[in-house]
Amino acid sequence: MVTGLVRTDRTGPPERRFDLLVLADGFAVDRLPQFVAAYAGLRRELYATAPFGTLRGLVNLARAVSSERLVTGATLSDHRMLVLDEDAAWSVARSVDPDTDAVLVVVDSPAYAGVSGHLVAAVTCHEQAPRVALHELGHAVFGLADEYEGPGSAPGASGPGEPAAPNLSLVGDPALVKWRDLVTADGSVGCYEGADRVSTGVYRPSPQCLMRSVHDPFCPVCRMAITRTLVSFRHARPLWC
Repeated sequence: MVTGLVRTDRTGPPERRFDLLVLADGFAVDRLPQFVAAYAGLRRELYATAPFGTLRGLVNLARAVSSERLVTGATLSDHRMLVLDEDAAWSVARSVDPDTDAVLVVVDSPAYAGVSGHLVAAVTCHEQAPRVALHELGHAVFGLADEYEGPGSAPGASGPGEPAAPNLSLVGDPALVKWRDLVTADGSVGCYEGADRVSTGVYRPSPQCLMRSVHDPFCPVCRMAITRTLVSFRHARPLWC
């Protein structure tokens, strides 16, 4: 059961907009004000983060409350991962708004955690949740990969071969890498080794990016990928179709 559908941002017809539905999961009735506050924080952070602010006219945003549990796992403060039932999340979303393009589930938990699937993601009520949500939507909606490092060398989490993600490459030459048109003389965009959860053999475009740390903005390559996807909705042809 879904209750309390509220459309806070309706900028145009759903067939020509990116329709994001934010679902409350696991909130008791007396905790629903916390969900409303969490949603307000997510909305504020979304539009304060480039490129979403300048493209907000392409986004329809709504919130609703689900009585069905969609996420498990974030019950302790040291949990960093959530277990998301993607099929259940989509079933709930379609029942309340058939035009939904992507779903973000907000779990009533103080843990620092997030998870993503295909066009669906989940976060908690942690103070960093709005930034975590942007990172997870980067995965779920815009096809962006993690840019942080881990032990080992290529292949990374994306598997063998040139990664499909626009912000990863096995090519370390700025003149040949897939984002070569965005490479800058000052080094803000180039080839930086260490990404996709390995330290060598995989390159990212910039020293800092939200896909590397939630404390940073999206790098130019990731901003371009997000922009291309959102603009594709203007023509009713989202890039993943």
